[in-house]
Amino acid sequence: MTVRLHETRLRMEEGAVAAALNDFTELADQAAEALGTGHALVLDARSHAALCRGLAGDAVGARDACAALVEMLEQRHGPGHLLTLSALTDLGRWAGEAGDTHAAVDIYLQAVARLESAVGRLHRDTLIARHNLAYWRGLAGERRLAVEEFTAAAEDAERVLGADHPTTLTYRVNLSFWRGLAGEPAMALAELTELQPRVDRVLGADHPHALRTRQQRAELLERSGDRAGLPPCSPRCWPT
Repeated sequence: MTVRLHETRLRMEEGAVAAALNDFTELADQAAEALGTGHALVLDARSHAALCRGLAGDAVGARDACAALVEMLEQRHGPGHLLTLSALTDLGRWAGEAGDTHAAVDIYLQAVARLESAVGRLHRDTLIARHNLAYWRGLAGERRLAVEEFTAAAEDAERVLGADHPTTLTYRVNLSFWRGLAGEPAMALAELTELQPRVDRVLGADHPHALRTRQQRAELLERSGDRAGLPPCSPRCWPT
């Protein structure tokens, strides 16, 4: 079963999400019958099945699967175990993707508090959860709080990882973008203009995050009415 689980993971990573969902679901059911519903292999397969549901476009199904998984993991490992917390952050993601941004914020608030208690504020998993909390705050309309969260996460990422680490740059870019949406477009545009060469240098000009940085800057320019400042249209940066 372990070999099959590994092979199915590889299929999922290669893009065969629907087939992987079927395999993970079947594997989880078979393992539960043979090993018990709380066995680690069963929980791992169910976690990957939930991810496949979300990636296949079924955010509601992924959310519900993650909610059940969190409950099982809390019973088996406790609320502060890293496996439980990983499932909890997945639940926050899919709740948001399913359209309930306020639920996503509430779930990520729980996850951040538990992660800080379990592994500390500067742990990689905590930083990611803090960044994602900021993202969902922004989408929930809490833009000023989102900027505050992004600022703190970006500063801590720079402290731990360095100023030119890809994670730090991603956090900085997203901070600037949401700063613009929160009512500080001039500062946001200045920051994105300064960040773009660094992102291009570290990741490469054609990297998805580098292209996304251009898109975010262009969106802020368009929102400000400065269409003259938009870059030339390019299929690398703009949807057709």
